[in-house]
Amino acid sequence: MENKDIRRRRFSWLLMAILAALAVFSGGFWMDDFGVVWDEPTYVFYSSRYARWLTTIPDSLRSPTRDEILLEDQVRDVHPEGWKIFHGLFEFIHGGSGDVRAGRAGTTAFVLVGILCLYGLLIRFGFSQALAFWFSLIWLLEPHQFAFSHLGTLEGATVACLMAGTYFLDGVLFPKEAGDEGNPSKILMGYLLGGVFAGLAISFRETTLPLIGVWCIFLLFSPRLPLTLRGSGTVLFLLAAGSLFLSLNPLVWDDPLTHVLILIQQWVDRRQILPVLPENFLGVHYPLGNPPWYYGWVYLLATLPTPWVLLGVLILMKTRRAGPAQWKLRTILGRRGVFHFFSFLVLPLIFSLPDTPKWDGVRLLFPSIFFGWLAILCGLKKYFESRLAFIAGANCLYLTLTLLLFHPCQLSYYNLWAGSLRGASSIGLLPTYWWDGTHERDIIQLAREFKSDQLTILGALPGLMTHYARRLAGQGIQMPDWKLDEPETADFVYTQNRPGVLQAYGFREEDWEWIRGRTLQGVWIAGLWKKKDRAPQTQSQKNN
Repeated sequence: MENKDIRRRRFSWLLMAILAALAVFSGGFWMDDFGVVWDEPTYVFYSSRYARWLTTIPDSLRSPTRDEILLEDQVRDVHPEGWKIFHGLFEFIHGGSGDVRAGRAGTTAFVLVGILCLYGLLIRFGFSQALAFWFSLIWLLEPHQFAFSHLGTLEGATVACLMAGTYFLDGVLFPKEAGDEGNPSKILMGYLLGGVFAGLAISFRETTLPLIGVWCIFLLFSPRLPLTLRGSGTVLFLLAAGSLFLSLNPLVWDDPLTHVLILIQQWVDRRQILPVLPENFLGVHYPLGNPPWYYGWVYLLATLPTPWVLLGVLILMKTRRAGPAQWKLRTILGRRGVFHFFSFLVLPLIFSLPDTPKWDGVRLLFPSIFFGWLAILCGLKKYFESRLAFIAGANCLYLTLTLLLFHPCQLSYYNLWAGSLRGASSIGLLPTYWWDGTHERDIIQLAREFKSDQLTILGALPGLMTHYARRLAGQGIQMPDWKLDEPETADFVYTQNRPGVLQAYGFREEDWEWIRGRTLQGVWIAGLWKKKDRAPQTQSQKNN
């Protein structure tokens, strides 16, 4: 028996090592395939400050020295400072190069931790080691996860922290299934480590705050533990999360309570500090970025992998056949499934409120995709135990083919229910939204062809073009000072296919001739356009 247990542990360590290697290999091998997206230059800008700040500690711990470095030019981003600090740390390790690769390497490190925690979580679900490996691999192959894990932005690292937090809180919420029942010290350690990763998640992305609030409700009212243990553990969880959040936000250290209240107010009403992103949703233009409440639900349904939606339907059909007595959520998904299902619901429900910002398609709902996958796995474990190997294999094959078909435009992925990218674009969903379809080589070619006054870049943040200019300068290429967002005076325009932004600038495809660019399934993602020659006006037209 002992030898069997040893072999089992060794096999598990081997599978974890393979998952870790795949995460690192994927992050390193495909890192340069993705174009620089809107937010990455922003974090390079802020991380360079933190990299500089790290070299001056302990002197710069004092204010105003600290603020002079971190608030240079009085510019501050709305997001919490946590990811900027880690981004700055990786920038510091990377030699302060000011390159997006430093942030992308940081994302890979977090994804590595997250995928190992997911494997451990699935073992607790009761899956065999092999199935836990394959279902973890499926998550690595999921199109949004694959894309976000290769970008130096908030999304990949935030969800990785939520994955780790979920693993540790699983032993708290379901101690019997995790083998921790009757071990208060181990349970309290779960509260503590769960709080650490929850604090990291909040420090990276403020939209996780309501999700952590729902977790606290489950922790406090879970009937599986004595009330005193639940109460003290929840306090420990909140203290760990809050302490880490405050420690990773140096700009609030002087007056934490006041600054945190200001931050929360800004997060609730982001229109005070963020430019409004116009949206085009289902063929209707929303100039103030306020599409209908079902915006998020439509994008979730249109971008969840096709097999996942099908499996969710099959689970519901199995329940229906069992009779009305089985139509309870807890009966369908089990205790774990209920927790993950409610975690899935939090952000879409918040997104459905009238005043919440709604843009960038499914990006802000990325954590919900992860918890939706966990909820589906809970249902599969109950109703399709004998077919799990086939389900895992079919999902791996489908998602691998999906990656090949869409690469490197994983953020343009739409499932078969939406008609893939062509169908989704035809009904008015975003073909792309983040400039990931523009590669550095595209900018280099444009720099060789067009002088400053010959080309307009439409719909790109100034920081994005400044970052490209710096990257090209490192290669000895001078990027012209092209005009931004002036299509009415331009003969040539380079832009991405984001209809809401294009409509806001008065760009109409019928007025322009397509020259070249990236297309996918007959839909253009980003490219170069030339203004069509206008027919000369007649004398009567001139008189009118």
